[in-house]
Amino acid sequence: MPSVWHRTPYSVCGLVSCTNCEQFTTGRCPACVRGNILVQRASQPQCVVYQCVKSRGVESCRKCRETSCPVLEAGEPVRCGLADYFAGKRGGTSLVEALSDLRSLKNEPPPTDMPPRLMQRLPRYLAALQDLSSEGVESVASAEIALRIGASPALVRKDLSTVGHWGRRSAGYRVDMLKENLLKAAGLGEPRMAAWLGCERLIRWPKLIEDFRGVGCVIAAAFCHDGKHVGQQVNGLTVKAIAELPPAASELGLSVAVIAADDDQAQAVAEMAVAAGIRSLLNLTDKILVQPRGATVENVSPVQGLVSLLLRSPGAVTERLEDPPS
Repeated sequence: MPSVWHRTPYSVCGLVSCTNCEQFTTGRCPACVRGNILVQRASQPQCVVYQCVKSRGVESCRKCRETSCPVLEAGEPVRCGLADYFAGKRGGTSLVEALSDLRSLKNEPPPTDMPPRLMQRLPRYLAALQDLSSEGVESVASAEIALRIGASPALVRKDLSTVGHWGRRSAGYRVDMLKENLLKAAGLGEPRMAAWLGCERLIRWPKLIEDFRGVGCVIAAAFCHDGKHVGQQVNGLTVKAIAELPPAASELGLSVAVIAADDDQAQAVAEMAVAAGIRSLLNLTDKILVQPRGATVENVSPVQGLVSLLLRSPGAVTERLEDPPS
């Protein structure tokens, strides 16, 4: 059981980040897992929170998905070596009140709107949180998020405070909860079904399917525009001929199309998607699409991105152009 502490930074109750706790890092606290084992050996009563967590086979209260808390409902006295920590850090609140605060935090619904400036930075937040999640990180401080999105910790805290209070001092933000609530606040709580059109890139990088799912978009079907990969499996998806797109769009409720076909076929493929009832198009090609009527197109071409980058940093180019010939 003590090996849990190599996997999670949280105490059993989930209220303290042990990696940031002075009591734990200086050796004055053996952590509640090891500590409860020791008191059991000494025939002393264990913490009821520890007993509850252990009986459910989870690592902390943060992993619990029960709608009610048996510890809070039973009203039993909670013995904890860090009881004074909670009283001092939380303005005199008891550990039981802090647990209740955690329960309300988990169940607190996010707002239904989001400030425009935060909406502009949302893709960077979600990309950072997706990376953290894939790295196995459960909690993250505002400073780490700021480093990953290229902002200041103060701006991150201000952004996140405008849409909810999902972080705790010393414990940081729970990565899964923060990502889920940001998606809900942006109106993306329900996953969107997407079609991938043109499968060369998807076959080379099948991890894209999981990356898209992590930000609320499910690649529900893949289609090949030239017939080369029809029938091939990609992460459980069977590649279909693009002629099957219209019935699949209706059957699966597809609302997004990722255009990854050859550049000379991109416009035709995009128009087929719109004709099938799909109105949101993500264009990964270098072809500038003529936007079909009633559709929204987002271009993420590497070439266009490179040009944008060069335009924002023209100094080196200007210097070379102005050098006299040798």
